[in-house]
Amino acid sequence: MKNAKLQEALGTLSAIQKQAVDWGNGAVLVLAGPGTGKTRVLTCRIARLLDSSRDQTFRILALTFTNNPDYS
Repeated sequence: MKNAKLQEALGTLSAIQKQAVDWGNGAVLVLAGPGTGKTRVLTCRIARLLDSSRDQTFRILALTFTNNPDYS
């Protein structure tokens, strides 16, 4: 059961971003150019995994970085 905030976030994604969020066959690599919404995809994917797996225990590792000097 998806909560309202998750539904709202999923509504902002493009079709290809939704495919990455809904990928259910193990790990996923999100590789795209700057400003394409990679971090949004990762956070939505994590939220979806947590929402759909409330009774399960597992580990999640998400990595993102920037080489933009404005964020250092």
